Amino acid sequence: MLDIYNNEINDKIVDNIVSVVRSKKKLINLDKNLIVKEIEKYLTQNPSIISYISNPKSKKTKAMIKNIRAKFHDIYEIFQTNSISKRDNMLDKLELSDIDSHINILKTHISSKERIPFYAELYEKIFSITGKAKSVLDLSCGLNPLSFPFMKLPLSTRYFATELCEDDLLFIEKYFQKINLKNYSVIKMNLVNEFEKLKDIRVDLCFIFKVIDILETQKKHITYKLLESINAPFVVASFSMSNVKGERMRRDKVHFFERMCRNLNYSFDIIEEPNELFYVVNKKIK
Repeated sequence: MLDIYNNEINDKIVDNIVSVVRSKKKLINLDKNLIVKEIEKYLTQNPSIISYISNPKSKKTKAMIKNIRAKFHDIYEIFQTNSISKRDNMLDKLELSDIDSHINILKTHISSKERIPFYAELYEKIFSITGKAKSVLDLSCGLNPLSFPFMKLPLSTRYFATELCEDDLLFIEKYFQKINLKNYSVIKMNLVNEFEKLKDIRVDLCFIFKVIDILETQKKHITYKLLESINAPFVVASFSMSNVKGERMRRDKVHFFERMCRNLNYSFDIIEEPNELFYVVNKKIK
């Protein structure tokens, strides 16, 4: 039960608002706790609407719901497709050796869909620099773990996957179970305020695809702390080179990341793929 300035809001009302927020197709897996935090924040800033929120059709409640959805547009919704609800059925039919089944699921996430034409080539380029990894950390992973067949790593690989939303992590866990990957961990984590937990996860290689620029909008210079906290000799970070309209972005948009690496005395190699730029950061070289 929420308590806003001594106004108690019962769980049923909160759950109803959560359901309405999630009723948008691309937000169906959005974590309840994240939504509740935004409800609490909004009502704390706008206490005058508390008496209206029991009615989901009121203008003030609709305005709050619109505001909450907008909060998650750039950090979550923008990466989803309308096929998100079909993933579980697709996973039921999947086998490790069936690349087409993997591709069909990867297509339900915008970022992984864009990488399908070059996933195999990308990992060849990465591993030619880092060597084959025995352990991997995939931060804010989306559906990237389902590109595992393209990595051509053994099922003995230790794989850590983090995400913001519980339902998305459960899906990744089901996938790992489906392909009989025994040595895995799925971890619910908000990288903005829980990055220090990464110090306890020692791996050979860390992926952080299309995440850093989003984190920077939430907390400026968070990348410094994030890179230092990642307990891996190699970090592969990527940035989108096109906007939501498909327009090509300027390369200098990511120069801030290069400056951060240099300030930390990390070397890096660059891999350019269609619409995405990858930095293979070597933290061992000082």
